[in-house]
Amino acid sequence: MAVFLSSITLLGNAQVSKYPAVCTSGDRQIWQTKRTMVQNLDTLPVAQRLVAVGQSFGGTPYQSHTLEVTSDEQLVVNLRGLDCTTFVESALALVLQSDPTFEGYCQALQRLRYRNDTLDGYPSRLHYLSDWLYENQRKGTLQIITDQLGGQPFDKSLRFMTTHRAAYRQLEEPRNYEALRQVEASLTQRHLSYLPKDRVQRVESQLRDGDLLAITTSLGGLDASHVGFAVRRNGRVHLLHASSEAGKVIVSRQPLAEYLLAHPTQTGLMVARLAVR
Repeated sequence: MAVFLSSITLLGNAQVSKYPAVCTSGDRQIWQTKRTMVQNLDTLPVAQRLVAVGQSFGGTPYQSHTLEVTSDEQLVVNLRGLDCTTFVESALALVLQSDPTFEGYCQALQRLRYRNDTLDGYPSRLHYLSDWLYENQRKGTLQIITDQLGGQPFDKSLRFMTTHRAAYRQLEEPRNYEALRQVEASLTQRHLSYLPKDRVQRVESQLRDGDLLAITTSLGGLDASHVGFAVRRNGRVHLLHASSEAGKVIVSRQPLAEYLLAHPTQTGLMVARLAVR
């Protein structure tokens, strides 16, 4: 299926969309199906709609590097294969879009994915999960509640991407490298907190379905390595996520607390909640 640059056409005159997207006709079809589902759930609180949409992606194949399909940074919509971050972004954009059109979806997705809502090259993408949470809290979309749950200071120097420059082809460009190095320096000055994984079960009752769970890591220079949504099963909180281990979107077999303890490099959580109702 060919990838194309989506645009809108009005009154027979082709006009470039304000939010052009690299996608396929299949992505647009999936979006339409999901959007219809969201509209049919419009009497439910937004967090319940979010969980329903997230679960509807169950079985969707895990696919890494889904945003690295063009030489220049462009808004990529891929609903056929998801990594952990694009899964979260895709589900959120579906329930948050105010304009019911595909362009409205692209607008919501761009707002979630880029600093100041503006796509301005590779460094404008919110690559680090702590930055993604911070910026989306600043925009009024989320509220970070880690401290409310008993979080403790999370002191890390964020430098993973520039330290591993060879792993990111966009960082071969000196301007991108320097801009991202400045972003990392700024993020390192920001206060971060996390909930250590041995405390997660104690606060389980305070977590709600649809809460965003960014999983912190012991890897040097990196804040978090995974993200998903909280969902409750038989009285326990589980992780709804795009799993590289399972190769698809799933709800974790183990409850969240046990899931974290089973992964040695996972150290705990940063938690955020939708600020919109």
